[in-house]
Amino acid sequence: MSDLKSKRKSIRFESDENTLALIDFKAGEDFHPTVVGLNIDESSSGNGVVMLRKQIPDVNTSVKIQVGNLAPMAAICVWIKELDDHIARVGFQFDE
Repeated sequence: MSDLKSKRKSIRFESDENTLALIDFKAGEDFHPTVVGLNIDESSSGNGVVMLRKQIPDVNTSVKIQVGNLAPMAAICVWIKELDDHIARVGFQFDE
C-alpha cells in the first residue's frame, strides 16, 4: 500500500464520520443510486468506500457516485480489497 501512496497524485483526507457514498451502476444522465457504502477517505481525484461484497462493482466499471453532500459524479472502480467474507473496500477514481 505504501507503493500505491507514493503513486497518488492527490492527497487523501479522512472523511467526516458517517459520510455515505451513494452509487448508481447505470452511470447515465439521471442519478438513481441503488447501493450505499461508507466513505472512508477522499481526495480531489477519488475516494475509498466500504461496501458489502455482494454489492461491489467489477474493476473498470463506470458508475455515478455521490459522496456526502457533493453532487453526483462519474467515476470508475479502480481497485477492490476484500476485508472479510462479507465486506470489501473499493477505490473509485472520479471521471470528471
